[in-house]
Amino acid sequence: MKNCYRIAILVILAGAAVACYSPKTLNYLQDIEIDSVYVAQRAPELKIQPDDKLGIRIYSQDPQLSAPFNSWSTTGEGAPVAGYIVDKGGFIDFPVLGRLRVEGMTLEEIKKDLTDRIISGGYIKEPIVTVSIDNFDIAVLGETNEKIVNVSGRSINILELLARASGTEDAANIKEIMVIRTTGDTRRVYSINLKSKDLFNSPAFYLQQNDIVYVKHRGVKFSNTGSTIWGIVGTGLGLSSTIAYLMLWFKK
Repeated sequence: MKNCYRIAILVILAGAAVACYSPKTLNYLQDIEIDSVYVAQRAPELKIQPDDKLGIRIYSQDPQLSAPFNSWSTTGEGAPVAGYIVDKGGFIDFPVLGRLRVEGMTLEEIKKDLTDRIISGGYIKEPIVTVSIDNFDIAVLGETNEKIVNVSGRSINILELLARASGTEDAANIKEIMVIRTTGDTRRVYSINLKSKDLFNSPAFYLQQNDIVYVKHRGVKFSNTGSTIWGIVGTGLGLSSTIAYLMLWFKK
């Protein structure tokens, strides 16, 4: 009889363990303190890389003066394309001004350089120059809504990106989000822990063009059928623990 009681107690404990399960492992920023003040890091300026496509527009009070600068660029075969592709050497072919090196420059630096060249060349006295990266794309893979995210602004962080990708799945290992970054001829992999506020200080918190974000799965990955089975098992254990508890209660 004692063995029956021991088994009953074990069933109770198992049921309690299932019943008391909480989704804490899925929560982001678990160590952040409410109403606390933290230093906010500014998004770093993006550096232009080969294969980036720049959207450059020149404006002036006299549209006829700016028109020659707004001609479409061309590919190697002479076909017109919207934007300016940075070649492997880091150059773009820009109307009127010719071949310009832009690799390693920020958007603001390119804007200032073009403005200075247009003014010093006597083309336009007060030009308005806008520069953007038109193919600011980031690939999101793994335990999330896999997709290519196009960034319309100048910056995006890892939390914003995952929100754009509909968050992470229940099986995601949010302690080890991989960010794969290629710069020139080198590739580096960063690891971000979404559970910790330290992610704000990671060099990969703010993403760059062509980054790849990989969300690994946590432990064994179950299919939907497997998850359903475990849900049934958990419910059964919970019911068994209740019955066993009542048996012990009435036995007293």
